[in-house]
Amino acid sequence: MLSNTLTLSGWTLSLNAPQTLVIVIALMSVIVWLGVVTHIMRRHRKRLIWAVLLSVANLVSIGLLFILLFVRLSHSPPPQATQPLIVVTENAPESPTEALDTRGLTRNEIADRLKSHRRWHILGDGFSRAAWQDFAQLGVLGKVSEVEHTPGIQTVGLAYPEWEKTVTLGESVSLHVRVVGEQLAHSDTIFNVSLTGPDNQRLQQHSARAGESITFHFVPKAEGQWLYSLELSSRANSVIAKEAVPVVVTAGDVINAVIIQSSASFETRHLHNWLTEQGSNVIVYTTVSRDKVTTQRFNLSDNNVLPDTPALSSEQLRWADVVITDTRSLSSWTTAQIDRLADEISTGLGFFVIVDETSADTSVLHGIWTPGSLRLEDVAETSALPAWPGALIEEPVVTTPARLQSVNGSHLVVDQQRRAVVATTPVGRGQVGMSVLPSSYVWRLQGKPALHSRYWQRIISNLARPKSTPRLLHQHGMLSARTPFHHRSLDVAPLCLDTEKQPTDAVLTHADSAAAQIKQQPLRFQPVPFVSNNRYCSAWVRQAAGWHAVQFQSGEHKYQLPFYVMNDDAFYAYQQIQTRQATSDWRNRLNSAQNDDTAEGIAQDTFPPLWLFYLWFTVTVLLWLEQKWHNVVEK
Repeated sequence: MLSNTLTLSGWTLSLNAPQTLVIVIALMSVIVWLGVVTHIMRRHRKRLIWAVLLSVANLVSIGLLFILLFVRLSHSPPPQATQPLIVVTENAPESPTEALDTRGLTRNEIADRLKSHRRWHILGDGFSRAAWQDFAQLGVLGKVSEVEHTPGIQTVGLAYPEWEKTVTLGESVSLHVRVVGEQLAHSDTIFNVSLTGPDNQRLQQHSARAGESITFHFVPKAEGQWLYSLELSSRANSVIAKEAVPVVVTAGDVINAVIIQSSASFETRHLHNWLTEQGSNVIVYTTVSRDKVTTQRFNLSDNNVLPDTPALSSEQLRWADVVITDTRSLSSWTTAQIDRLADEISTGLGFFVIVDETSADTSVLHGIWTPGSLRLEDVAETSALPAWPGALIEEPVVTTPARLQSVNGSHLVVDQQRRAVVATTPVGRGQVGMSVLPSSYVWRLQGKPALHSRYWQRIISNLARPKSTPRLLHQHGMLSARTPFHHRSLDVAPLCLDTEKQPTDAVLTHADSAAAQIKQQPLRFQPVPFVSNNRYCSAWVRQAAGWHAVQFQSGEHKYQLPFYVMNDDAFYAYQQIQTRQATSDWRNRLNSAQNDDTAEGIAQDTFPPLWLFYLWFTVTVLLWLEQKWHNVVEK
């Protein structure tokens, strides 16, 4: 674009071609106006006042048009610094002398040094997602026009860890992890990943290349707080990374179970024996003859007394957490019983059907759930090798000649061809499940009670009515003692509970083995608005890694919920990936916003708004009227 420079009394004004054209047009309009006024003054003095008023209006309109166009065409993006600020973060490939080294600084210190710079060039991993959010709240990002990011080399390690932090005794833990490392992305280097138990005994070991995922399944042997460990090593047994895997094992909630059987069987007998061993309250109804049903009650304490009532009565269904039956019993159920059962399932009751070898008809239950969501399919096989996470079964067991299909639910146990032998489907707030494996009792007879326990623990935990026991909500995946950005030993973070009543008298405890004392930190839980009626959160200070516990009272009961705080460098390779991804996302976001602003400015300069046209039209009309007035005066 052409430009000219005008200098007056030390002031310099730079004009581009459109601006110069506007000035020329405005000056010509003023000259024409002076000429018209002079002509009228010489020949028509009587009508001078009207001519002057019309000319003044025309002149003012031309002046406004000139000012608006001049300002509009003067719009240009603000000047940018010639060189961006070099910002050094963790794992930077280099550290220039004049760069801002953020390692070891707090967020506020970094924010104060960044806010005066419009262009950044970040070297290394960058900043965590929480740090970027803090920068936005502190107003640091409002003036940023460009961000560049040059990451360092990805550290070799274990990333994307997932496992159940809390399980019930007998449940299996599934641990998923991936080997990562940029310099190994195209390498055939093979690593060993091993899982070690709390007693330092190696449980499992797998081999993997960079980018491959590994899954471990293990079953804790006792209640308590256990610390497993993952170890990544080379083929030469050189340890590359070692990570902690904390697991809390609980006894589980005491459930109320109702078993309705067409006749006594080994399957239901060993099932109610197992439930009784777990401390559950059990009522068993057994059909002896057409007109006689026996009732057995186990573990019903004085504070959990249920009056003698018929099977599937409204009172009994409200008391129960799960109802278990076999297909032969279904033929004797009345429509009223099925309707009451369906109503209670919709509120959270669990219902489980064991498909008997002699009768697989479940059509009477089609009013409870949609037949297509959980259905039986006939097969020729009458045995299977059941499989589920953590189970290793070497001998086949007897099954009904059928397999299950669940559209919206889960396949809890499958056979060697991945067909479901135990499946569930959701119905309202409850769960309905079916099994074609009526012979799980053989595991107890073969001296494998742990396998039998894990099988039924998996089923009951997925079916039973959810309890209102308070639970700890893990806000972040690993609850690190401090964020990887801070590099400080203290970090304030939220700690949240899911409980029906607001916690009181809450305190956080931590056993400091170095100081040989129990450290306590008072907590004040407050409800979280617009999230959940049962969610309460409190601020707490992460002071050290290790086992912690939240002690509080909710209603009439006292609770203690343990959890583990990871070391600062726990799963460091994963922290590095998350930090680099957050920096990349914010870089794209800031650069995109700057490009949008620039494009908007160009569009505004190229295409003036409609009101500029209206003003131009008004000036044209006034000029036409002025010319007409001149012609009238001439005549």
